[in-house]
Amino acid sequence: SRIQIDSIVQEELAGCDGTAATCNTFIDPNGNPALLNDRPPLVLRATVDAATANPRQIIVVVNHLRSFIDIELLTGDGPRVRAKRKAQGEFLANLLQGLQTDNPGTPVLSIGDYNAYQFNDGYTDPIATIKGTPTADDQVVVDASPDLVNPDFINLTDTLPADQRYSFIFEGTPQAIDHMLLNSAAQAINTRYHIARNNSDFPEVAAFAGDATRPERNSDHDMPVGYFKFPAATTSTTVANAAAVFSATDQTVVLNANVANVTAPSSLISEGTVTFTVRDSGNNVIGLPVVGNVSGGTATANYILPGGTAPQTLTITGEFSGGAFTQASSGTGTLSVSFNICILYDPTKAVKSGATYPIKLQLCDSNGNNVSSAGTVLHAVNIEQISTSAYGDVITAGNANEDNNFRFSDGYYILNLKTTGLSTGMYKLYFTVGGDPTLHSVTFQVK
Repeated sequence: SRIQIDSIVQEELAGCDGTAATCNTFIDPNGNPALLNDRPPLVLRATVDAATANPRQIIVVVNHLRSFIDIELLTGDGPRVRAKRKAQGEFLANLLQGLQTDNPGTPVLSIGDYNAYQFNDGYTDPIATIKGTPTADDQVVVDASPDLVNPDFINLTDTLPADQRYSFIFEGTPQAIDHMLLNSAAQAINTRYHIARNNSDFPEVAAFAGDATRPERNSDHDMPVGYFKFPAATTSTTVANAAAVFSATDQTVVLNANVANVTAPSSLISEGTVTFTVRDSGNNVIGLPVVGNVSGGTATANYILPGGTAPQTLTITGEFSGGAFTQASSGTGTLSVSFNICILYDPTKAVKSGATYPIKLQLCDSNGNNVSSAGTVLHAVNIEQISTSAYGDVITAGNANEDNNFRFSDGYYILNLKTTGLSTGMYKLYFTVGGDPTLHSVTFQVK
């Protein structure tokens, strides 16, 4: 009868169409090229959870190697059988090595009926060669195979309890000839391995073999079953900086975060939530945390900044919850609370170079109300000519602006700016305001 290997998904033959020309050959003991792979390995390349935020590539090689029949014969077909089994082991070892080298980090599984034990049978040792641990020359009848696999594969048969290491019973002797070999990436996601028992342990009698409605004895081999679980996709959370103007009353600030899929960058995340928490420099929580759902890699939430929160730099922490396919992550941004600047002079009015330019202004809230006070210090930092981007020092007239600080009087601030040496043009005056994190500026003109 004809034995074939097949799958319910699309695969590719390992460089083979069933002829000696394409299925590789080996040199038989008579020096002639002969067909190597009567049943060529099938290579399945699949994407697990393809439509989710955590698509993962996996490669499965399905095999059915040459049987033991006549392996023990000194003459006749014996030497050819041994040579073929050795060559098949080396062919498959090269195939697996190429797959794991060309697909770094991708789980590669080699499964099927190897017609070989997990240990050396003394004639050949294909499993050892395929794993990358070839048996020494003095331990097998055939010449030793080279080490063709690095990193080595493991055989899950070796992980079973001794009394479970069988998938087939030959003339009353339980033996394991069906195996599942894994590279290190596949081993990392393997959680369990068992042999499903519905054939070898049941007698080949009409009650089973002759009844299509019974699962027992539908084959002479048991089925190895491996369980694998991919880790959730790694993510990164980036919180956008935000800004607000000082207000005596509560105000809404829109907070945003981007949640990126590090494992599969092209797959947008649409699961889980981001919890935004705002804290001051003392790690005190300001207001209440807010939550935004993640859709298309973005989360948005409306945060209520408590009224009266002084100008300062607050820290926004965004904590992504993770989901069914993604891991949790977090990030931080800043919420800058600043004053509005209300000018009390005409910035379009130019003074002659050398004249004093009185810069008058007030600190205002988000509604334009004056919130200036003597306790808030305004300090002039420098000036910039807008057309040339050239910076200069602040020089004040008289003694009213000690250390280049604005003078507070009658509910406003004034800086008597000296324009000596300034050429014609428009300028910016940069200044700081108490604990306000913003470097503020106002304009003036020189003619």
